[in-house]
Amino acid sequence: MSSPAQIENAWLAAVDFLEHRDFLRSGTLWYDLEDSFEVRDLHLDEDEETFVAYTELHVTVRWFGDAELTIEAPEWPFDLTMTVGGEFTFVPGREQRFVQTWLDYNGAYLLWPYARAFVASVTSLGRLPKLTLETRQVPNPPDIESEEDVRPAASQAES
Repeated sequence: MSSPAQIENAWLAAVDFLEHRDFLRSGTLWYDLEDSFEVRDLHLDEDEETFVAYTELHVTVRWFGDAELTIEAPEWPFDLTMTVGGEFTFVPGREQRFVQTWLDYNGAYLLWPYARAFVASVTSLGRLPKLTLETRQVPNPPDIESEEDVRPAASQAES
């Protein structure tokens, strides 16, 4: 089965990168990522009878002094917050509930490779080695092909 949606475009929507010039490598640092995904606009293109979604993946790097990620590092090489924009188009005939569920489940994972590339590019422009984020695998999707599968659990129980 082919995908019900395609990424038409992905772009670097915003970046805030601040290198700490006084950072001295003193011991091992660990980092973690805060990321969130949101659908900024979802509308039906009536000419094409398909939904178009504009989305954003927000990523912030946080630095820690321990492997358990419980102690904030006293100093770190840079601050980085980034937003990756994405445009998705869906095959004709999909209902809005399906489209929203599909985006909530898959959107962040599909924009992740772009975020990885942008983080590596931006951080490679500094004086320190670039930061390469881990890859992520899209989990096995739930069956969201039927209308019953996109209804909230409470309404399914009422059926």
